[in-house]
Amino acid sequence: MSLSLNFSYAHSKKLAGHGIANEMLRPTVERTVKALDMIRNDRAAGKLPYLDLPEDRKANEQSKEMAAKFQDYENFLLAGIGGSSLGPLAIFSALANPLHNLLSTAKRKGAPRFFTLDNVDPVQADALFSFCKPEKTVYNVISKSGATAETAAATLLIFDQAKKRMGDEWKRNVVCTTDPTNGDLRKLCTEEGLQTLPLHSGVGGRFSVLTPVGLFPSYCLGFDVEAILAGAAEMRERCLDADVQKNPAAQLAALLYLFDSTQHKKMHVMMAYANGLYGMADWYRQLWAESLGKEADYDGRIVNVGPTPLKALGATDQHSQVQLYIEGPYDKGLPIPRVQEVWRACQAPGTIFARIVAELSRWSDDE
Repeated sequence: MSLSLNFSYAHSKKLAGHGIANEMLRPTVERTVKALDMIRNDRAAGKLPYLDLPEDRKANEQSKEMAAKFQDYENFLLAGIGGSSLGPLAIFSALANPLHNLLSTAKRKGAPRFFTLDNVDPVQADALFSFCKPEKTVYNVISKSGATAETAAATLLIFDQAKKRMGDEWKRNVVCTTDPTNGDLRKLCTEEGLQTLPLHSGVGGRFSVLTPVGLFPSYCLGFDVEAILAGAAEMRERCLDADVQKNPAAQLAALLYLFDSTQHKKMHVMMAYANGLYGMADWYRQLWAESLGKEADYDGRIVNVGPTPLKALGATDQHSQVQLYIEGPYDKGLPIPRVQEVWRACQAPGTIFARIVAELSRWSDDE
């Protein structure tokens, strides 16, 4: 399957007074090409290692080998926050049976149930620990630094639960995905002799889904990881193509930049009609907000900028929000992913088009 972008309804002919006219788009396309050149140059200089993750065979094999140790486990409990949970959740919601956690072990083909502990709500945490018996659960703690307060709290809860039920054997059920050399969690893992997987030191958390952050749970859940990596590599090349007509990330970045900067549409609603893509909409909010929500510009001037990303679920939100979107203020753009444009194509566009928009925002209109 190939990702395509239909932006006919963004054109001024469809949205009188609110769409993008050709004369607005042409200079922005030229600047988009300039942004793509900068991204390719940064990649060549080793500044964007997330773009080369599909070829990181070592991390892939490490994740696969670690997953092989947990083939007979009933539960997979991921403790992380931000990209550490949203990326893996996007994979899970897109590729797993919608009722995966309710199926029998046989119908899950031996794959564990999948749970995340990100918002450390005591009621939710207690329910998870009561249901997921430690001896039958693999605990995957994900934190690049180990200093994130919520994940640190979840980690302490996991260690306490596992020690109480498993005694000296508790460590065999814990895998920590963290920086290979630095950070509080790496130090703790070394002191305790815990099993670890490396989180590439040059890759930010929101871009880490193709590191062991996403690869290890994907292997445990029986997903076709090689296909995911192949799809990401293919889309990366399309999203770095200097020909904007062939580049969906460049097209989307240019349009959303224009909607924000010239049409005063400061809200971008990703509205997924397939339930399986709703997790992607959730992850998109983080990719967009953390990449583009900025207090200062490149020159240090206080600007407080950034369009607001929102998520919506198809028919459900048609009957709770769309009246506002259609009849309320004309301040929103609505990217709508279709089910044919499946998750495996979304890692590269999500990260690259946010970077393109950031680069577009650097230059004033007279440059």
